[in-house]
Amino acid sequence: MANNRMKILVVEDESIVAQDLQMILEDLGYNVPMFVDSGEKAIEKALEIKPNLILMDIRLIGEMDGITAAQKIIETLDIPIIYLTAHGDEKTLERAKTTQPFGYIIKPFTEQELRIAAEIALHKHQIDRKLKENAQWLATILNSISDGVIVTNNNGNVTFLNPSAEKMTGWVLSDAVNQSINSVFNVIDENTKNSLDSVLMNVIKSGKLCKLPEQTSLINKHGIQIPISDSISPIGNTTHINTVKDFMGESSGTVFVFRDDTERRLINQQLRHQAFYDGLTNLANRVWFTERLSDAIQRFQRNREYLFAVLFLDLDSFKIVNDTLGHWTGDQLLIGVANRLLKLVRPMDTVARFGGDEFAILLENISNIEEVCHIAQRIQRDISTFFMIRENRVFTNISIGIVLSSMIYDSVEKVMEDADIAMYQAKSKGKGCYEIFTRSETIRG
Repeated sequence: MANNRMKILVVEDESIVAQDLQMILEDLGYNVPMFVDSGEKAIEKALEIKPNLILMDIRLIGEMDGITAAQKIIETLDIPIIYLTAHGDEKTLERAKTTQPFGYIIKPFTEQELRIAAEIALHKHQIDRKLKENAQWLATILNSISDGVIVTNNNGNVTFLNPSAEKMTGWVLSDAVNQSINSVFNVIDENTKNSLDSVLMNVIKSGKLCKLPEQTSLINKHGIQIPISDSISPIGNTTHINTVKDFMGESSGTVFVFRDDTERRLINQQLRHQAFYDGLTNLANRVWFTERLSDAIQRFQRNREYLFAVLFLDLDSFKIVNDTLGHWTGDQLLIGVANRLLKLVRPMDTVARFGGDEFAILLENISNIEEVCHIAQRIQRDISTFFMIRENRVFTNISIGIVLSSMIYDSVEKVMEDADIAMYQAKSKGKGCYEIFTRSETIRG
């Protein structure tokens, strides 16, 4: 350490002692530009010369003693203070401790004691300053990131929230400190609607890294539910977390990092909708229908009492509508047909648009063939009723090919192939007909 660059202010009411201190310190290589004998002058000169260290006597000239002067100095300046005093009683010591001195030397003392105290104080202050800079750096990062950050102690009580966490939870830091994490960070499993309080406390007690369920929501202070994604990390004895310890003032506890997941989930929903739903009619598309049909085939293979049927539908004379009234009218007709089909089936069933004027319906858990025929007849009856599109009465019929699970299929492709055959057989017989595919004969309706 380059002592000649370090300025020390001596505050001592006995001039002879002050001069001795100045001489000793300068011999040690320190710069002692002056010494003062009162608390008021100590404050004035500290502000003026901004020393690196202050040696402060406690009993001084005037009404202000060294402890009071030190308190006022450290409120304004970041300067380490060492007390040099003949008073070591409990009351004086307790008062001095409130100013967090970097040393306390009882008179008389040796030159070596003074040298060691000065070097340790300056070194400790240098480290302390770096820690404060790191803490400020960390605070700036935590306060600027969009992720919410909550820190708790080992008891699960909140010790810190950053602004993003305040915004999402509805709690301000001053109100949240010392509150239970379960009060501030009230999270639930969206699937079960159960509180995850016990999960949070288990992580805090066990000190193990954890992620909450993917479908997790935060219920904030105002009762608003916010979808979140998160991670929970214990504050352990690792080097990379030391700055967090110094900043938070905690040697152990838990850090909760979470973000508002609303936008990501909306994007995922949009992508899923684009992948599995028809853009015009908003029905399931071929991909989604294929997945549902594959599941139905597997269920039938496991349980032969589970029955399903597939209806493959094609609008009659749709090309004529497009050619005479235009594609916009054709699109509106497809939308109208889709809406009617949805109303004619049960919630468990799947209605899909395969493309063009072709639709498919998966009827699940049916009782018998009569039930399927009844649904097919109802569909044909409703679709044959005119559609009002821009003051035009648009008429259409629908041809239906039906496949039953009792035919025993092991692939989606074969089901749809046979349904297509049955549909074209129905179409070849005239408008508004349905046919059930069989390997021996075709049942017409």
